Amino acid sequence: MAAGNGGAAGVSAAEKKVECAMVSEAAEKVAAVDEVVLDAAEKLEPEVVEEAPALEVGKREEEEEEEKESGRMITLKSSDGELLDVTEASARQSQIFTQLIESGSADPHILLPIVDAETLKKVIEYCDKHATDGDNEELENWDETFINELYEDRERLFEVIRASNYLCIDGLLNLTCDKVADTLKSKTLQEIREAYNIHNDLTEEEEEEIRRENAWAFKGQSKGVKRMQSRKP
Repeated sequence: MAAGNGGAAGVSAAEKKVECAMVSEAAEKVAAVDEVVLDAAEKLEPEVVEEAPALEVGKREEEEEEEKESGRMITLKSSDGELLDVTEASARQSQIFTQLIESGSADPHILLPIVDAETLKKVIEYCDKHATDGDNEELENWDETFINELYEDRERLFEVIRASNYLCIDGLLNLTCDKVADTLKSKTLQEIREAYNIHNDLTEEEEEEIRRENAWAFKGQSKGVKRMQSRKP
């Protein structure tokens, strides 16, 4: 029995030695892996440090280029010969100006054969305001003030409409046309002629024929005429 117990004890000691050897070997492998990871990290670290400044420099260069372009001045020549300078950022509110700038055709100036100086000044005023980043509510209030003041000069208003259409400035074209459309609502033909100084060169027979052919369009206006006639003493 004693001999048997000694054998068991011997086996137990041997197993412990094997386990210790295995643990030691595993620890060495883990240490080796750690060294590989650390070595790889040290090799990668300089690349990360070097790339960051390069990206920042590239971004700064792009921002500087954008600032340079936005500050560039474009010269416009009106139909009456006046030269007016406008920033490139403002000029780019016009699709026509944008195409000329990008094609290199904006120098020494852009000739506008159908836009006079006073009209061009109003167009530039609008473009200058819309070229800057601003609060939407503030911009809407500015637009309302701008168009109401412009509406006081009907002749200039229509010149601005023509110029914005010619230069493809969609925002200004929509603003001015919407104003005219709003003022035409519920007005009779005579009121429209008086408001916009439109000369009627049609005979009574021609007017009657137009009314018959387009009766659907004159229903509301006929009622308006009757209301006006009923108010007369």
